[in-house]
Amino acid sequence: MSRLNFKIQFLIWGGLGLIVLAVVSAPFVFAPPAKPLPVYGAVTNFSLSDQDGKMVSQADWSGQICVVDLIFTRCLGPCPLVSATMKQLQESLPAGPAVRLVSLTSDPDYDTPSVLKNYGEKFGARPGVWTFLTGPKETMRSLAMDQLKLSMVDKPPS
Repeated sequence: MSRLNFKIQFLIWGGLGLIVLAVVSAPFVFAPPAKPLPVYGAVTNFSLSDQDGKMVSQADWSGQICVVDLIFTRCLGPCPLVSATMKQLQESLPAGPAVRLVSLTSDPDYDTPSVLKNYGEKFGARPGVWTFLTGPKETMRSLAMDQLKLSMVDKPPS
């Protein structure tokens, strides 16, 4: 093969290689911008008692990610399963305040801070990571249903 033919072949194969590289990398270089996540609602400021009786507000967790559930301590149905799942989530989180776990009670008349503290200890809740909140029934209902879009139904103690 002559030197001229070799140069031509090299240019052709090199050019084809560059075209293939451009086609393969184009979706990564020219990817469309990510769409922002939808906002379904906002949590307004609240003031509730935690399991230690300390008042907590939304401002205390500003800028942090919070995973929130709704439980009540006398629940024999799904609440223990939800709390066990929260415990698994707590165990999988890295150390540090990057993500907070928050359990709201739907039975604030019974679930006092001390009752919530005992419940949290039963599930191995780590202070500073997993918080249990209680407060006036209407405040709890508004926070859970209107703002967080959780379902909350009154059930008789029996």
